[in-house]
This record gives sequence, C-alpha cells and structure tokens, in this order.
Amino acid sequence: MPILIIDDNIELQEVMATVLEMKGYKVVFANNGIKGLAAIEAHCPSVVICDIDMPELDGDGVFKKLRAMGGEIAAIPFIFISGRIDEKDQISRLYGGADACFIKPVNLELLCAQVSSLLSTKSRNTDLFQSKLEKIETALKISTQEKFHHYPPLFDDLDDYVHSICNVISLREINELKGSSKPDILEKDYLIYIQLWLQKVGERKFLLEGTSIDYLNWQIIYLAAEAEFQQKNIYVSDLYIMIEAARATINARLKTLVENNILSKSNDTEDRRRQLVTLQAPFQRKLEEHIRTSISQIRLVF
Repeated sequence: MPILIIDDNIELQEVMATVLEMKGYKVVFANNGIKGLAAIEAHCPSVVICDIDMPELDGDGVFKKLRAMGGEIAAIPFIFISGRIDEKDQISRLYGGADACFIKPVNLELLCAQVSSLLSTKSRNTDLFQSKLEKIETALKISTQEKFHHYPPLFDDLDDYVHSICNVISLREINELKGSSKPDILEKDYLIYIQLWLQKVGERKFLLEGTSIDYLNWQIIYLAAEAEFQQKNIYVSDLYIMIEAARATINARLKTLVENNILSKSNDTEDRRRQLVTLQAPFQRKLEEHIRTSISQIRLVF
C-alpha cells in the first residue's frame, strides 16, 4: 500500500516523494482535501501525510472524515504538516488522535523515521491481532468439544462452525464479557455469556443457515439457562413469544430435548395449565462447565 501525500504545494510534494521513494516507499498524491479523501478510498494508503491549510477541505476536515469512515480505513496512521502552527497546535492535534504533527520546513529524515515507526507498529498490531484470532479459533474448538458428545450436536462440521463463529464474534463482544464479569461471581459470568450468545443468535443463524447447525434447539436451551441463572420461571408459552418459529416446531424441539435428558417440562403449581421449562441437573452442570471453559479460554487470549 502506498503513502499518500495531500498538499497543495506541488514542489513540497515532489521533495517529500523523492525522499520517501529513496527509502523504498511507493507514493501517491492529492492537491486538496476532497481529492485526498477520494485517494484514500481508492488506494487505502499505509500512511497519510496531510497539510493543514488547503483549499476546499483543510487537513483537519480530512482527518475527521477519515476517522469517521470506520473499518480499516479509519485506523490509517495520519501525519499533519503545516507552516502555520506552533507547538500548542501540535500538542492539540496529537491529543486529538493524530499520529504525528510536523512544522514546516519539515525535517525529511525525521519524517521518514516517523513513517517507518508507524508502519512497524501497525505491522506488530496486525500480527498480534491475527495471533489472537488464531487463539480464539483454537479456544472455540476446545470449548465446543467439552462435555457435549452425549447430546444432539451444536454442529456437525467443527471447522465450518469455528470459522463461521470467528466471522461473527467481535472484539466489542469479548471486551464486554471481560470487562463486565467478576471472577469471584461465576453465576454472573455465566449469565453474561448466555445473554451475549442470545443477542447474537439471529446474526449467527443467518450466517450458518446453510449448515446443519440446529440453532433453535440451542436457543431454547440458552433461554432456559438464562431464566434459571436469573432465578426466574420460563414457560412454554414464553418460548412461543420469544422464538421466531411455529408453535408446532417449538413443541417438536422441546420433545426432543426432553427425550435426550436436556430439559424437563412440568405443570406450574399455581396454574397447572402452564408448563414450566427447566434444565435437567446433569445437563446444567455440563453446560456450566462448557461456559466456564469458554470464558477461561477467551480470557487467555485477552
């Protein structure tokens, strides 16, 4: 990926480009902020070097729009350059999220060193993130194999399941799990894990709808588990409301789960017309162990 220089001073563009190209970098140009944004979208540069005072859209405007783009583009290292700023302006922009800010005339050797440092840091972060994803994949394989071979499987093809879940799982979700849970209150850990699973069930179902993974069974299980950890009752009639499926389908899945010693159904003591759904104790212990293993494995990564 090239380095993008955005500056309306053509002579300075050429000087900076010559020095950077001598260091082995490819360079592309834009002479105002509007063209600069177009070049960012077209080239996805490794670093942006941007003048502040420019026609049509100044450097501060380019920076704000870049950071608002989201995704990989928003994380591109950004260096301000200007001949009309002082140290106070430099400090302000660094606090504002810029990666560097140089006063013109720019020390070109120092600029090249800054570019090299930013690219080195970016490469390390990329390698670290990739390493964490690989560890998550390994952790999911371990945790999904734990204690579940006696029951109707969550998946048939483990590799397809893991790769699909890695596409869905987000750092926000894991950080929420890590930041909100307390190791000394395991029940809260379990509840957070279950609730995060239920929040994502629609997205995961959509991604995996071409596989044989039976999300409806597992949605019923996790809804029952959530109710038990919250010390609340959940009834068959609640499942009709909470799950997007026909009643006959839900009843068929409940029958299978009961027959496989995963769930129990019983008449409510106060209203015998209502059927209470609970986890059977042996399965609940195995589910708790599965969640504990999943949480501990993910925490090893982060």
